[in-house]
Amino acid sequence: MIFQKSSMICRTLRKKISMAKSAYLGGICGMGMAPLAILLKGEDMNVCGFDDNPDNRVVELLKSHNISVSDKINENIKSDLFVISTALASRFPEKNKILRRGECFAKFCESRKLVAIVGSHGKTTVTNMCANAIHANNLNAGWMVGAMPMSISPARHCEKENFFFSEIDESDGTIENFSPEICCALNYDLDHTYTYNNNNDLKQMFVRLFSRTKKLVLIPSNDKVLLECAKESKKPFEIVDVSDSKNFFDIDKKIAESLLKIVFGNSFNPESLDSFGGTFRRQEILKDTKNFIAIADYAHHPNEVEAFLNWLNEKYDLPKVIFFQPHRYTRTKRFFIEFREALEKANTSKNQVYILPVYPASEPFDENACSEKIAENSFLKNILFADMQDIIKNATKNEKVCIAFIGAGNIYFEAKKII
Repeated sequence: MIFQKSSMICRTLRKKISMAKSAYLGGICGMGMAPLAILLKGEDMNVCGFDDNPDNRVVELLKSHNISVSDKINENIKSDLFVISTALASRFPEKNKILRRGECFAKFCESRKLVAIVGSHGKTTVTNMCANAIHANNLNAGWMVGAMPMSISPARHCEKENFFFSEIDESDGTIENFSPEICCALNYDLDHTYTYNNNNDLKQMFVRLFSRTKKLVLIPSNDKVLLECAKESKKPFEIVDVSDSKNFFDIDKKIAESLLKIVFGNSFNPESLDSFGGTFRRQEILKDTKNFIAIADYAHHPNEVEAFLNWLNEKYDLPKVIFFQPHRYTRTKRFFIEFREALEKANTSKNQVYILPVYPASEPFDENACSEKIAENSFLKNILFADMQDIIKNATKNEKVCIAFIGAGNIYFEAKKII
């Protein structure tokens, strides 16, 4: 099984990681890899890496930590560790000599009091809220955020035995290597179907994670499956009442506040959450003019898309132009009906909804899982990126509109070129 294989590899390489003085990271500008590079640098390692498409903003961040970035692989590099994102795994067949990001990160967390933020949606926002509060209250703890925060660094190193807050991703199975001090689970939704075949597989992953948690499991009151997992794990758990929360952002904030109170008690000032700086690609306002307001969001699961569109409708009483890019063929194939239903709700007389081609990530083309599958038998429209600019121009001629770019692929970067 995936989790057994991952744990075995990590155990085999633990000594190597502990003794490492240098690390070479593939895909270093990825928002899972760049924060890890900063943390390894904090361990007094010599850190460098490559990225096929380096993001200038991330390159500058890494340079500020004396971490060099190349756009090509250095075949002759001599390094104690070679760490890659899972997306690059197919390019490196000698997997026994290479660590996946989650395996390396688990070793870093092993000697710290890990506060793991997990779940299908909202991990990045809650982790960033906690990190902002730690920074604002000058609390002694570290963090790692899996996206670029707008007001703080995505990672802060801390010494061993200190509290360390981080989102932990279940997508590639490496979550099996983590044993948190405290585990905060936000929600349960089958999403990464290439790792977990069905709901029971995902549920058992949560049960195992809760069972490995040393002190406490924290869950929201609105998720019955997580409650079942907590009870089955037989570990102490607390429930956050989110029944009066209006939207996903309110739920995230309430959970972050509860988690910070558990860890820091009175040292944490709840008012510091009001100055939360936000996260790039999470409800990010790209531009606000007299003709339009453009917003980008990372939502890529049907429930995320629907929640974001509901929030958008409450936030802005404007006609809307919505562009959605499905992420991965496996997800599109599994949930095309749910995507269609979520998008059709937003496709009113005042709104226009367009679906872009699937962003494949590392997956091979699947003609049975294209974006056309979502739009069939509906009034939704399939378009290409080349069509977006004309659609936006026509929509903004007569009145101010809200333009939303939704998805976890390259839609964000295409949107920024146009906007």
